[in-house]
Amino acid sequence: MKLEALLFATTASADGWLLAVEGGGWEHIKYDFLPGTAAGYVAGMLTLDDAELGELTEVAVEVFDDSGQVEEFRASMIANGNRPNTVEGAPVRVPFAVPFMTVVRGPTVMKARLLLGDEELGLIACSVQTTTPDTIPDEFGE
Repeated sequence: MKLEALLFATTASADGWLLAVEGGGWEHIKYDFLPGTAAGYVAGMLTLDDAELGELTEVAVEVFDDSGQVEEFRASMIANGNRPNTVEGAPVRVPFAVPFMTVVRGPTVMKARLLLGDEELGLIACSVQTTTPDTIPDEFGE
């Protein structure tokens, strides 16, 4: 199994063997105030090798950060290999769209990873920002 694409998206769905994405490829998300709720999709495309055809393989998605500002989220799904093989040279593709919702406490780098057992298939990241300054601007100070 290989990962062809992985991204954060505002909306995504797997329809048959196609992936539909709207608002995909987040570089950052902004909040007026934190804490807040981050919600969206981790979406992408897997390719299966011949040995995985006819198999139902569990894959996990984790949303987290390294500084403890994002409440960890984990979900699992089945990569369904119960389908006919494609022609030589064209891989069997399995789209996925996993919804997530989690608490974000402060500015950070939010990440999502795709796991096959203990093996990390891919990792993405986006910054979490706030428009509220950490300190009062000098012109308002004493």
